[in-house]
Amino acid sequence: EPFRLCHVTTGRYLGLMEEKGLHLVDRDKADIKTTSFCFRSSKEKCDAGKNTDTDCMGIPEIKYGDSMCYLQHLYSGLWLTYQATDAKCRLGGNLRKAILHSEGHMDDGLTLSRSQREESHTAGLIRSTVSLFTHFIRKLDGFSHEGSLSSLCLPMKTVTCSLQDLIKYFQSPLDGQSHEDKQKKMAALRRRQNMFKEEGVIDLVVDCIDHLHHYSSDSCITDATQWEAVVYLFYELLAALIRGNRVNCAHFSSSVDWLIGRLDHLEASSGVLEVLHCVLVESPEA
Repeated sequence: EPFRLCHVTTGRYLGLMEEKGLHLVDRDKADIKTTSFCFRSSKEKCDAGKNTDTDCMGIPEIKYGDSMCYLQHLYSGLWLTYQATDAKCRLGGNLRKAILHSEGHMDDGLTLSRSQREESHTAGLIRSTVSLFTHFIRKLDGFSHEGSLSSLCLPMKTVTCSLQDLIKYFQSPLDGQSHEDKQKKMAALRRRQNMFKEEGVIDLVVDCIDHLHHYSSDSCITDATQWEAVVYLFYELLAALIRGNRVNCAHFSSSVDWLIGRLDHLEASSGVLEVLHCVLVESPEA
């Protein structure tokens, strides 16, 4: 049965582009012919004129966690495989570039598993967060064209509510819980933090802070108190994304000078100090 593969954190679809090959396609360009795939139990060519049922037992079923299957682009007939490793050009580690090919490799088989509820929910949050923060930055960038921040209709209320929800989502386990429960919640928290970091959300938050500081002294700001509150919440979220996570703190450790430079802004000093504390405590690199 044909289907389309949607990348949850970006909303793009896996598809075959003539000029780019296998590629993540924007929703508005994701037509059926480009993005339709199907699972096959084997790479044997199907002959519509012959009965392909094995010993009259019916069409083989593909089951979660049990069956090996292959992914085929429906309209081209090409198989999802990987590009052979070039000794002179490696992506690093065990990463392989996915491509579509007429034959592929013997080890192209996939085992399907159901999405973990926690990871699926986190991926959805990443997608909505990236969309909102990117829109917010674009609105701020439009200041140079509009000439007045008040005329940009910045989604301050929406951004504020989103920041508060995300800070709560990354809240550390409360005291008074059993050691086992606390360890489980800490492990889940680190997975959330790692997913957000891998999708570039930490860098996006830093970009938002830079934009807010750039316009913080502008005389056109109508509500300075709300502006300062949003700046502080962005620092709170940044701290929540790296707190207790050595990998994320190490990723951010090279930005210590950037943090110290932000101490000049009194309205954000408490938020800056909170982030700085997380980095200095958790990252030996700092």
